[in-house]
Amino acid sequence: MEIKDGKSMVRSMKLSTYGEIRAACNGLILLENSRICGPIVINPVTREYTVLRRGTIAHPHESYGLAFNDRTGKYKVVHLFRDSLQYFGCEIIEVGSPTWRAVDGPSFGLLSQLGKAPVVSIGAMHWLPHVENSEYMVSMSIDDEKFRKIQLPKTSRQYDGLVDMAGILSFVTHVSYNQLEVWTLKDLDGSKWILKHSITVGMLTTVGMLTFCMVPLCFSSRNKLVLKRDINKTLFTYDFEQKEMREIETSQGASPYVGSYVPHFNSIVSWTDGRVQRLEDVWR
Repeated sequence: MEIKDGKSMVRSMKLSTYGEIRAACNGLILLENSRICGPIVINPVTREYTVLRRGTIAHPHESYGLAFNDRTGKYKVVHLFRDSLQYFGCEIIEVGSPTWRAVDGPSFGLLSQLGKAPVVSIGAMHWLPHVENSEYMVSMSIDDEKFRKIQLPKTSRQYDGLVDMAGILSFVTHVSYNQLEVWTLKDLDGSKWILKHSITVGMLTTVGMLTFCMVPLCFSSRNKLVLKRDINKTLFTYDFEQKEMREIETSQGASPYVGSYVPHFNSIVSWTDGRVQRLEDVWR
């Protein structure tokens, strides 16, 4: 789904035969279909791809992440999964490497849900551990591959979420049904959450304010937060400069997809050299 000037256009990348989209990073997309082969990393612009070795099969209790390690110049695929004993295991493979490596997963009881891709920001991958009432997030450093618990500034609600905003980790939380707060964190020590924005949402009617919850999806390069309405899945953008919430117009015959969303921009990046050159912003 490409969002531009308040309008959206849906088009197919013709990748569904290779598997489901699990994660994206710097223009690369991670596809996974354990019944066919191992995960696939592909650049949909250049059509360059590589097939990774098949890892542990644990569907549906699993989460995949894709991230770039600035220190080594390599891309990593992280596979977090729940085993038959309800413990969370973790394995990592560098794109281009022949084998997965087992690493210590999060401590028992630290996580209760999986399924979504982690949010990658400030040099780590981040998960909210529960559907709601999370007092902390679980983070794994991309460099040292260690899991840690980081306290959130507020206990999360059902529709709250984490978003990477131009390299800064942000926690978007509902203060009430028509009020959002955006808290930011610049490093992994977890002690410096800063309240950056307060957002009013809702629709003014003749009988008052019609309120609804908004699910944060991603942050665009145009300083806008993309959100999804909880009731009918309508998409909105919030412009931080104009302090304005606007509904995104959908093309005729195309309704917003109700599943998960992965932020993506087109580029000619290759995992062999780590370069990134954006062609256009596309939010998927």
